[in-house]
Amino acid sequence: MEVLNRVMHGIQEGEAVNFTRSLIEIPSIIGDEQAIADYLSRELNKLGISAESIEAKRGRPNVISHIKGQTDDVGLILVGHTDTVPVGVGTGEAWEMDPFDGDVRNGLIYGLGSSDMKGGIASIFLAVKAILSSNVKLKKGVTVVFCVDEEGGSIDGMKYIGERKLVKGALAMEAEPTGMCVQGWFKGRTWYEIEARGKSAHSSSPTKGINAIHHMVDIIHKIKNDGFEYEKHPLVGDCTISFGTIEGGTSVKSIPDLCKSRLEVRTVPGQTGEGVMEQIHTYISDLGKKDPALDASVRIIDGKDPMEISPKDPVFDVIQGASQKAIGKKLELGRTGSAGGDLYFLWKNMGIPGIYFGPGDLGCAHAPNERVEVRNIVDVAKCYAAFILEFCGGSLEEP
Repeated sequence: MEVLNRVMHGIQEGEAVNFTRSLIEIPSIIGDEQAIADYLSRELNKLGISAESIEAKRGRPNVISHIKGQTDDVGLILVGHTDTVPVGVGTGEAWEMDPFDGDVRNGLIYGLGSSDMKGGIASIFLAVKAILSSNVKLKKGVTVVFCVDEEGGSIDGMKYIGERKLVKGALAMEAEPTGMCVQGWFKGRTWYEIEARGKSAHSSSPTKGINAIHHMVDIIHKIKNDGFEYEKHPLVGDCTISFGTIEGGTSVKSIPDLCKSRLEVRTVPGQTGEGVMEQIHTYISDLGKKDPALDASVRIIDGKDPMEISPKDPVFDVIQGASQKAIGKKLELGRTGSAGGDLYFLWKNMGIPGIYFGPGDLGCAHAPNERVEVRNIVDVAKCYAAFILEFCGGSLEEP
């Protein structure tokens, strides 16, 4: 317990407030992450560890830092994304305070990205600092990744890192705002485009044409009414379907010969994006048997399949044991319908499983008066540090 107590003592509320505020005061709206990357690199250097900048695109550095262990193995990858969404056109005036000031009120820190996820980055940093300043000797190493572009699809961030296998580790943990819940089960998120093709004609003679919009309506109704085959997940629930766009036709006086619609399907573990597409193909084929004039196709625009660490996996016993020691309670299990985010690319490209766990509330992210609870930042930092000691093995350096 001496090691743990020493590390826990190194995580203080005052520093949590100051460090989170310093991050909020540096605007890092997606595409403009250079300044915050430079700041984080300097702060990591002050801890005595190097910070490497990896760029997929000039001016958008991914900061990667490594804490060495006694072996070459890396136990844990801690992930935080530095980019935020914009303040928003027409919503800036809705803020009650400057979104880049980091106001502290009633135990909450306000500011753009405070919840998603500068509070989480602060938790990671505080945990790492506490371990290093306590002269702890880790058996397995820890890698810290502060990446860009999560809000834009991770193309220049974790997707780039994962495809090139620039990090290694047994497990990844990202500081997404989970409200202090721990979650290793994620829905997939696949975007599809359906195209229905018809034949144009004058609206006064509709039977001379084939109305592509009418056929699209039939397809939409079929998908909505019949849904897709899956087993409900005990934690993330049901597969969901959302048609987001539809466009077709050129004039109210003409029979439309083309109609396109895009939909998002949030799949649950056990499903795949390709499997759902095959079901859509089947629905189109079934409709075509009833109406031979129907001509349609579907394609995947972008997608992430579901990923899952079983809630019964022993790693959660380690996490819960660490949190019990660190903050006196076990963590609740997350039930959000989130996709795997940055973690997906480590899982897909390198087979590294991932967990979401961080301070903040996703419900207030991307909105005016975004905020994070100071106590959560401290508690998450303590849980990270305790988990590192348990998962990677930690002992005090000999004097």
